[in-house]
Amino acid sequence: IDPTNIDVLRKRAGFYFSVSSFAQALGDANQIALLAPQDYRSFVQRAEILAALGEVPLALADLERAYLINPSAPEIYLGRGAIFSALGSFVAAVAEYNQVLELDSDNALALTNRAYTKMLTGNLETVLPDLNRAIELNPQLDNAYAVRGAFYAVAGETEYAFSDLNFALEINPASIIGLLYRGNLFLREGNKEAAFADFNRSAEIAPTDQRVLKGRAIAHAVEAEYELAAADLTRCVEVQPEVPDCYIMRGDMYAALGETAKAEADYAMATSLRPTASPVTVSPQKSDNTQ
Repeated sequence: IDPTNIDVLRKRAGFYFSVSSFAQALGDANQIALLAPQDYRSFVQRAEILAALGEVPLALADLERAYLINPSAPEIYLGRGAIFSALGSFVAAVAEYNQVLELDSDNALALTNRAYTKMLTGNLETVLPDLNRAIELNPQLDNAYAVRGAFYAVAGETEYAFSDLNFALEINPASIIGLLYRGNLFLREGNKEAAFADFNRSAEIAPTDQRVLKGRAIAHAVEAEYELAAADLTRCVEVQPEVPDCYIMRGDMYAALGETAKAEADYAMATSLRPTASPVTVSPQKSDNTQ
């Protein structure tokens, strides 16, 4: 292709990103940024790729560059919200989504992401209204159905949960939230084969996504497969070394395996990253944790 054709490069980078070929996507995104340094979209797209690669500081730096070019672009706040949510900074993430909704009150993606982030904090009061509004605005937004299905799963409404999650996956078979929460439901019902089919499929689609790695690790832990869980969490630490939860959870796995020194080292690392972090025990009741 023409290496100076920005539109074609942008589309190809998007394709590479969709199939998790992040290195190739980054190559195109770097070329786009060189060709169009005054277009905020150049840095928003590259930031999404960098975040997927675990390069969080670089991703945030690109979003800051985009902000300086066009501070009213909703995509900037959506990108920052996604990063903050992945880091467990849920208050900051919600603030970013609120900013999007100040700019565009009918932004279905911001409504969906805000609902998901609030759900992860246990703040369920406004989750369902946000999701119902998002679906009203965009009936084909797979994430809205996936998050609503996740909400129903957390609420114990299994039938509604399966209905929404299945529909989300009909719209988009690569829905990470859909696969993870449906896998959790299958596991809850004792269907281990179906559960791990969903978990493994999510790992094929997004092998560096910390939600995927943590979600499958929890499922392994529920099945007392602590070595497999530790392996997923080690990958989580490699991809996003600044996320305390990955160390806490891996510490739990090492503790379950009797590897006390490794467990203590992981707990210490988690505490250094987030002073309020404390060891937790992964149990079947935590199988809906796919943040």
